[in-house]
Amino acid sequence: MTGEYIYLPEMDFGGISRDNMYSGFGYCISTNEYKVVQVYYGNNVGSLPLGKVQVYTLGGGNMWRHKGEIPYIFKEGAVYANNSLYWIDHSTELQFNNIIAFDLADETFSILPLPPCFDSVPGYYPEKRVYLVSLRGSLGVYHVNIGELSSEHALSTNDCLDIWILKKEKELQEE
Repeated sequence: MTGEYIYLPEMDFGGISRDNMYSGFGYCISTNEYKVVQVYYGNNVGSLPLGKVQVYTLGGGNMWRHKGEIPYIFKEGAVYANNSLYWIDHSTELQFNNIIAFDLADETFSILPLPPCFDSVPGYYPEKRVYLVSLRGSLGVYHVNIGELSSEHALSTNDCLDIWILKKEKELQEE
């Protein structure tokens, strides 16, 4: 660790609380740049909130660049893997919809469906959660389905852990 740090320029939130902001940080291999992406939500009454997207490139000036609005709802910070930032879309309250990827090279969003083993994961509640992680540079998705705890607070035989790893085509050819 070098101990170096920089202060990012202030963003104009337009009176929106920082509690409604979700961000990610990653390295773009093709441009040799580090980027910060922030998505923040206003108070859209009567409709789904639109996320306002801004990107800051370290060493690329002192301004946040506006990248428009997105219809996805994020509730956690991003995970960096495969030269992209990933979030889970929470556009509906009862089910996870998709994985949303932000490619750091072309600065565009794309949609990845959840793996088939996660199709029936209902709800956003602690007993059944889908998590995104970075595993050796690849995106990992896992789901823990916890059954009822016994009186000894041990996990039951009904508990399961599903893990899925996204590898780029080039990585699969090298294996």
